Amino acid sequence: MKLYYSKTSPFARKVIISALKLELKNMLELTTVDVFNDPAYNKINPLVKVPALELKTGQILTNSPFICDYLNSISTKKNLFASAELKWHDLQLQSLADGMMDALVLRRLESLRTIDKQDPAFDQRQKDKVLNVLRFFNDNTSTLKSEWTIGEISLACALGYLEFRFANENLLAAFPEVQQWYFESKKTAWMLETQP
Repeated sequence: MKLYYSKTSPFARKVIISALKLELKNMLELTTVDVFNDPAYNKINPLVKVPALELKTGQILTNSPFICDYLNSISTKKNLFASAELKWHDLQLQSLADGMMDALVLRRLESLRTIDKQDPAFDQRQKDKVLNVLRFFNDNTSTLKSEWTIGEISLACALGYLEFRFANENLLAAFPEVQQWYFESKKTAWMLETQP
C-alpha cells in the first residue's frame, strides 16, 4: 500500500502512528507529496490533501479517520478502537482532535499570506476553536486511556502540531492537565519516531 503524506501533516502522522500500533507500518510505502506544487496529485486525491492511501487494487482512500478505520480492519491486532461501549467516546475524541488540527492548519495557511491579505478575525476564530478543544481535553484528561486508541492518537498528533507550528504562543500553559499529558505522550516511541 502506498501512503501519500507530508512529514509535517498531523493527519498523516495520525495514520502512521495508527499503522505502528497496528503493526502494519512495514506494509506502507511512504511517498512524500507537496500538495502546493504537485499538480498531478489532484488525480490521486481530488481534495489535494494528505494523507491518501492507495491500496494494492489501485483504490484510493482519503481522509485520515477513514484510512485509520481501514487499517484497523485489516490488522490482526484490531485495537485502534476501544470495546463497543467506548467506541463512540473514542470517535468523539478523534473528532475534536481532528477539528483542532483543521483549525491549526487553517491558522498556519493564513500566516503564510502576505500581511496585507491576512484576516486577524478569521485567525482569532480558529484560535478560539483550538482553545475550546484544549479546555475540553483539560477538563476530561481523566478519560484518556494509557493504552492509546484513536482518540489519544489524534490528540497527541494535534498537540504535536500545535507545538510544531505555534510554540511561540505557549497555548498549553493555560491547560496544565492536558499539557502534562502531552509532555508524557511525546516521550513515547511512536511520537519520537514520527516527529516532524
